[in-house]
Amino acid sequence: MRSVKRLGEISAADGPAVTGRAAELEQALFDTHEALGRRTEELEAARQTQPRKLEAMAADAVRWCTDVAGQRRPRVLEGRTPLRKARR
Repeated sequence: MRSVKRLGEISAADGPAVTGRAAELEQALFDTHEALGRRTEELEAARQTQPRKLEAMAADAVRWCTDVAGQRRPRVLEGRTPLRKARR
């Protein structure tokens, strides 16, 4: 039966192919952990700025409604009738 060793249990006595592969796996694990840390920080920053963006969008929408849309003259049909769908 083949024994399974953890990365920390692999030594130079296990042979260069095994130790080289273990080093590759350890580096890949380290790189993945670092990338996860960066992505987590980015996610937290996005979560903190999102409410401010939504508040700014809501304030701009209110401003637009009062400043821009409030100045428009309502367009009435001016004697025209709306289009109606033909009955079949």
